[in-house]
Amino acid sequence: MTGEHTSLDGSFTAMRFDGDPDIIYTEDLISGHMTASPETTREAARRYAHLQAAALSVEDSAALIARVMEERYGNRPETEERAVA
Repeated sequence: MTGEHTSLDGSFTAMRFDGDPDIIYTEDLISGHMTASPETTREAARRYAHLQAAALSVEDSAALIARVMEERYGNRPETEERAVA
């Protein structure tokens, strides 16, 4: 696991539109906020790029989840084999 990452201080949703400015939506415990501020959209794009760079592949993610599940709950028989993604 990689530990702390660039977006631990909150989630965001980036929305792109043809012919209109990008919009970033952030949400906290109390409320949500939308902005088209170029500085904010650039910062969100930078953070998203860092998250993508740090993310595991689909296969590695599935292996990590399986390993943690086995460590936590032990080896349980599966009813059927399922493909990843």
